[in-house]
Amino acid sequence: VQFEPLPLVIFGDHTKTFKYIDFPFCLGADGTKVLKSRLDADIRFLFYAIQEIDIPEAGYSRHFKFLKRGRVHFPSFDEQKRIAAILDQAEELKQKRQRTLDLLDELKQSIFIDMFGDPHTNPHNFQRKKLGEIINFIGGSQPSKANFVYEHNEGLVRLVQIRDFKSDKNIVYVPAHLAKRPFSTEDIMIGRYGPPVFQILRGLSGTYNVALMKAEPIGDISKEFIYYLLKEPRLHNFVVANSERTAGQSGVNLKLLNEYPAYLPPKDVQTKFDAKIANVSKLEESIIQSTHLSEELFTSLQHKAFSGELSGAT
Repeated sequence: VQFEPLPLVIFGDHTKTFKYIDFPFCLGADGTKVLKSRLDADIRFLFYAIQEIDIPEAGYSRHFKFLKRGRVHFPSFDEQKRIAAILDQAEELKQKRQRTLDLLDELKQSIFIDMFGDPHTNPHNFQRKKLGEIINFIGGSQPSKANFVYEHNEGLVRLVQIRDFKSDKNIVYVPAHLAKRPFSTEDIMIGRYGPPVFQILRGLSGTYNVALMKAEPIGDISKEFIYYLLKEPRLHNFVVANSERTAGQSGVNLKLLNEYPAYLPPKDVQTKFDAKIANVSKLEESIIQSTHLSEELFTSLQHKAFSGELSGAT
């Protein structure tokens, strides 16, 4: 059976994210809302417009209520299509930059496999170690929400949650004396719960909550080696497949993770790996800067579009 494409917008109530869908047929999971305009609206315009609505952090069950109260200004249909086309071009540029970054990350993982091989089979006969013998997994701390502050001031530390590695829209701070689990941008963080479970993350700093844990190398072991070891596909798939399920969430089975068979390559081999990764990172950094510029351009255009500043622009 051939289904006719039905473009629409969906809202993830749990994640406060919007997606544009143009598939012949799809099913939405629990917590997903389908948004359709009651007015004469271009779907792409609607997709960009509703992203401008401020949705406070108020619990999963209330996100959609705030969205329904939001207001969107609808210009003429032709103007909607023109604005959507401008934003589409900016979005395409941003996505191209991101695809390049994804390919560079795949290159780094390929360098890891080439130099070290599958940790389970250990093809280079490195010294055998369990993950728990080379990595200390340190769980997070969860301050009470009564202590959350939403604007930065002296004496406050950012409380990082899994979602913060994707967006800065919901930054939370806590008093310094409650920041029990400090970490830096170079540290390797793991998302304990999902979906998706076992995300390997880095790049932020502050203190982290119970949904995260830090992977700290034991002894003189390269953090780059540890980072890409944890992302190795066979290891990663094993952890995900054996994640425990509690209260509707998947969670990393820490006991199995500590027992997973791995290896400890000589320090000089790790150093060579670090140098190769650093060379790729230099290229990556220049693209990241371009990506930030693309994101700033898109955000600026989106704001101008829905404040009326793009009217008559080309």
